[in-house]
Amino acid sequence: MIPGHLLQQDIRKDSDCLPELTQEEEKYAIHMELRKRAMRLGVEEYNMPLSDEKRAEVILRAREQKRADLAASAYWEKVDQLAEPIKHSAEQLYEVFLRRADHLVKKSGKKEFVLDQFNKSIVKRLCLYFTNDPRSESYGLDRKKGLLLMGFTGSGKTLIMKAFASNMLQSYRMTRTIDITYDFVEYGLSVIRNHGVELTIPTDPFGHTSAGVCYDDLGNEDERRRYGDKMNVMADIISRRYDMLPHNMTHITTNLSPKNIEEFYGVRIRSRMAEMFNPVPFSDRSPDRRRQ
Repeated sequence: MIPGHLLQQDIRKDSDCLPELTQEEEKYAIHMELRKRAMRLGVEEYNMPLSDEKRAEVILRAREQKRADLAASAYWEKVDQLAEPIKHSAEQLYEVFLRRADHLVKKSGKKEFVLDQFNKSIVKRLCLYFTNDPRSESYGLDRKKGLLLMGFTGSGKTLIMKAFASNMLQSYRMTRTIDITYDFVEYGLSVIRNHGVELTIPTDPFGHTSAGVCYDDLGNEDERRRYGDKMNVMADIISRRYDMLPHNMTHITTNLSPKNIEEFYGVRIRSRMAEMFNPVPFSDRSPDRRRQ
C-alpha cells in the first residue's frame, strides 16, 4: 500500500496538467463515489465521510475524466466541422471532366476518351452549366432546369453524364430506366413514390446533402404489369418529379426524338419535359463511340 504522503505527492504532480473542477463537478464526483460504496454494501446511503487521501483520489480521477471528455469533444468537433466546399470554375471543371471521362473509358477496356467536333462544344457548355456560371445562359441553358441529352446510340451521352455526376451545381446519381421498371414489378408503387422525393446523401465535397438523378436511356424500358395493372412507370416518375422537386435535380439521356417522346409518353409528359429540361442534342453525324 502506498504511504499517504507519497500518494499526495503523486496527486499534486499529476494534477498540474489537469483541468480544474467546478464546485458542482466536485460535489458530483464525491456523490458518485458515495453512491458506489452504498451499492457495494447494499445500503441506501453511505454516511461515513471520505478520508482526505480518498477524497483527493476521487477528485483526481474526476479531473482525468474531464480532460478525456474535453479531448474527445474537441476531436469530434473537428471531425464534424465541414470542410470548405470545393468550388470549380468552368475551366477547372473542364480539366476535371477530361480526367474523369478518361478514367471511365479506360475502365471499360478502351484506350482513352475521345474529344472531337461532335462532343467538345457540348462538354464545354455543360462545364458552364455545372459550375453555375452565368455564361451558360448565352448557350440557352437555364440552370434552374435539368438536362435532356438526346442522340443516337453510342454518341457518348451516358459517359458524359457519369463524368459530370459530382459537381458544384447539384450532384446526382445515374439510374437506368430499365432497372426502375424491373424494380416496379418486384416492389410496386413504392418505387414510383421513392423517385418523387429528394435523395439524401452524406455531405459531398461540394457541400450537398441531397442528390438529383439522371435517368439513363429513357425509352429503352417497356411498360410493365404488376398484378394485372399496366403502367408507364417513367411517365409517372417524371410527372411526380415535375410536381415535387426542383427541376435541376432531374436529368435524362435518351435516344428518342421529341416526336418519339410524345408518341411513347403522351402530350402531357412531353409538355412537362419541355418545362423541366434544357435540350442538349447531339449531331446526327456523331459517331458510335462504342465501335471506336
